[in-house]
Amino acid sequence: MKKNYFVVGILSAIFLILFLNLVAPNAHASTILSINRMQSGLVASDPLNNETETQQQLQTSTGYWRYGGDAISENAPYDFYRDAQGLHIGVQSPSNGTYAGFYAITPNTDALLFHSVISAPLRTTPTQQYENGMYVQTIQAPVNYVTCVAVTNNQGTVWEVVHTYGAPTQSLVFATLWTDSSPNQPLTRDCTIITNGNNYLKVYLDGVMVYSNNMLVLGMPSPFNAYLEPESSYQGQLLNGTFTDFYITSNETIQVTDNPSNAKTVSVTDSSGNILASAPVTGGNAVLDIGKYHFPLAGTINVYDSSNTIIASTSGPVNIFGGDVYSVSSPTAPQPPTNLTSSVISSSQINLSWIAPVDDGGSPITGYKIERSLDSSSIWNTVVPNTGNTDTTYSDTGLSSNTTYTYRVSSINSAGTSSPSNTSSATTDASAPAIVLNNIKSTSGSASVPSFQITLDNFNAGIGNNRVLVVGVGANNDDVASITFGGVPLTKKVQSFVNDDAEFWYLKNPNGTANIVVTMAGPTSTVVGAYAFSGVDQSNPMPVSIIKHNTSASSPTISITTAYPNDWVLDLPSIYGGKTLDSPTCTQEWNLNVLNLDTGNITSASSSTVVPSPSSTSCSWTASNGGDLWDDIAIEVKAFANAG
Repeated sequence: MKKNYFVVGILSAIFLILFLNLVAPNAHASTILSINRMQSGLVASDPLNNETETQQQLQTSTGYWRYGGDAISENAPYDFYRDAQGLHIGVQSPSNGTYAGFYAITPNTDALLFHSVISAPLRTTPTQQYENGMYVQTIQAPVNYVTCVAVTNNQGTVWEVVHTYGAPTQSLVFATLWTDSSPNQPLTRDCTIITNGNNYLKVYLDGVMVYSNNMLVLGMPSPFNAYLEPESSYQGQLLNGTFTDFYITSNETIQVTDNPSNAKTVSVTDSSGNILASAPVTGGNAVLDIGKYHFPLAGTINVYDSSNTIIASTSGPVNIFGGDVYSVSSPTAPQPPTNLTSSVISSSQINLSWIAPVDDGGSPITGYKIERSLDSSSIWNTVVPNTGNTDTTYSDTGLSSNTTYTYRVSSINSAGTSSPSNTSSATTDASAPAIVLNNIKSTSGSASVPSFQITLDNFNAGIGNNRVLVVGVGANNDDVASITFGGVPLTKKVQSFVNDDAEFWYLKNPNGTANIVVTMAGPTSTVVGAYAFSGVDQSNPMPVSIIKHNTSASSPTISITTAYPNDWVLDLPSIYGGKTLDSPTCTQEWNLNVLNLDTGNITSASSSTVVPSPSSTSCSWTASNGGDLWDDIAIEVKAFANAG
């Protein structure tokens, strides 16, 4: 109902004016400039609890971490593995009072901030001492480092920050910079070490700064390595330290550059509007210290003028890492993509690939426009107006055979669409020749005496061009040392050996008929089978492989996502030989069972299928009586028609 009271109306108007004046300093400006990240400070990141890997798998991995320690030279027991709880590294002293250690080590880095969550395995040891920590160490002699470490002895567990001075091969002087002597300390703590290796060191435990000094003589010139390492002088038990949530960043601060002339301060705020960090703008730049926070730090970056009005902001909360560099800018249309190439995949498919523009116009790329022409660039038709993602590849399918197509791609951001990229042309195939399976053969037996060999006699490698020999091996308690065809060695492609061994090996362009000789690493029951193909891409015969195993009794099954059309999928399960395999969902190629009291029992089989187009394909078997523990592997064999 409309109010007719004049006085009430006047008072309401006055209150509204006062209210607007109160909130005006915090209101957004009419035109807010964008803030975009120009450089990431994240150097490395590994949650350490996102996969399960055995010691054998970690040792053979070519990934980020390397493993070692003096436990090896001292013949001290050690182990290491990854699971859902983290990276576990265990070590045991060879004799009470003798220290032995084992570690995971990072590549060299010039970063300043190192973080991990460290867990000690127990609160006390009966005798001697056990230490578990993260170490930041110079790669140069002498051995100088700083560490955040849990120290456990018969009195309990305490946390310390230690700096050491060393000789070329060992630490000599240990300086405890900080220690927590309180009782019943937590066995798990969140540790951040920030250092330049020269004079500056800052350490946070559980987000609280416990040590800070910029007048040190650390003697640690960069680059550094970070070590995750337990050390023990206690002989009575192998003790595992556990590590999670590891990351390295280039700095503890972020920079916001290119601020407008009226910018006064820059802040990072959380979703509730709380200010997490703030700094003044000097010479167009602001440097904000965020080292005490866990990364990524979720926050919105705002730039304020002298009246506390927001004049620039990120589009919303962003994930922030120490060392990030942000720039204030008004977005413009991006530059075009570069290096557009087109590759013929089949008679009906051409794949495109390009490089994202270096200059995104101050606003992130959100998609790409793809066009093609049938008349060498005179008339263009839009294939996709906006891909809606940042992928820099695209598969154009449903094309006509033996036809030339010309393509161009444009970048899209919030401000608009770029000019087109360079053009690229490709002509689809007239036809797509398929892979031919020329021969299959299998055998089984016991490799019981040195040199633990089993032979598949007189295997014919087949005829035709671009041949490949694929040999599959299943065994119960040892793996393959080598495989030869007529004396020519094969190359191992993929192996899974958690419960039972399953391996695929291959040889490009085998010739004639010869024996396939499989040499096992030790006595074991073995199943051997071979495929002879022609029409296989010689540069990359098996582009995709996958491994799988189970942890409780079941029937083998594995899925693989192929990358190319008309390729073959091969699978190879190995299961305890007291079980049999039946009813494969893919075409059975061999299925053999070995029962041998001396070298054990094994059942191994293989099946295959042709996949017309790239997709996820599954091959499964039914094991008798509810199944057992098993390993399974699968590979994609790539057709020569897909080469290039």
